[in-house]
Amino acid sequence: MTGRVDPLPLAGGVVALAMVPLYLLVVSSQGNGAALWVVVALVVAGLCATYGAVRRSPQRLVALGVSTVLLVGVGVLGILSIGLPLLVAGALCLTGLVRSSAAAAV
Repeated sequence: MTGRVDPLPLAGGVVALAMVPLYLLVVSSQGNGAALWVVVALVVAGLCATYGAVRRSPQRLVALGVSTVLLVGVGVLGILSIGLPLLVAGALCLTGLVRSSAAAAV
């Protein structure tokens, strides 16, 4: 692993943050109000993933774990609307988490 930034969790964080306006657009087009907890979960997951993308972050494993759980959880709940991109983002964060924990074990 070379470089300062792991591109997989970074891509997952970008997807999570990009899904916030898309979620708001989808919900408003259906005539419903947005669930605040979904917006908060997406923002927290995106920020944790981008923090965890920096290889020298002291709490990288925790941040990637939190982002993985949030993205997969919201992705499963929203599978019929915005869930698939969130599941992909969760898989990217999980891959970064596994690679990071394997590198820490060596």
